[in-house]
Amino acid sequence: MIKANANTDLSIDIGAIGLTVSGFILTLVTILITFKSGEILSDNRLDNDSNPFKVFLRSPLYKKSINILKYGVLSLVVVSIAIFILKIFSGNISSKYIFGSNIMGVIIISSTFIRCFYVLNLILKMQDSNPEND
Repeated sequence: MIKANANTDLSIDIGAIGLTVSGFILTLVTILITFKSGEILSDNRLDNDSNPFKVFLRSPLYKKSINILKYGVLSLVVVSIAIFILKIFSGNISSKYIFGSNIMGVIIISSTFIRCFYVLNLILKMQDSNPEND
């Protein structure tokens, strides 16, 4: 078991990592929304030659992807704030509970990051695919 001081120091680091990752995901959401806005402004119609990324921007999967990323940011911020609050009250809480919350925080942050990274990877694959090579 980790000492109480190390647990609370670890809590600060985990909270900071969560907020940093949420910033990364929020940036990704902003970029996707910018691409979508550019598509709306250009008002290009879809045809058989449209690349998969353009089709994605006009499909229901776009909204689903944005929701996955949006709720990922929300969960990371909530976990980070909860860990920071736990740090504030760490004098009244057993180090066993702080350690457990640190482990849960790492699991939630990691799984959220992996899920969002997976969505990003699928979007990038769509953007890179070229219908003329298929």
